Amino acid sequence: LGAVGIVELKNQVNMEQVQQKFVRLGVWVRPFRNLVYIMPPYIITPAELTKVTDSIIEVVTTSC
Repeated sequence: LGAVGIVELKNQVNMEQVQQKFVRLGVWVRPFRNLVYIMPPYIITPAELTKVTDSIIEVVTTSC
C-alpha cells in the first residue's frame, strides 16, 4: 500500500527521454501521456520523498 501522486502536464511527454532522466536521478517514476505518476509507500522517509519531488520538478521544468 502507498500513496499516489500525479502531475498533469499541458502536453504529452517524451516517455523514453523523461524515463531515462528519472533513472539517471535514481528515481522510479511512471510517465504516461501528459501525466507523471508516483506511488510512494507509506513508509517513505521525508528525505526520500524530497528526492522524488525534487526530481519531478527538475525533469518537468527542463523537459516538458
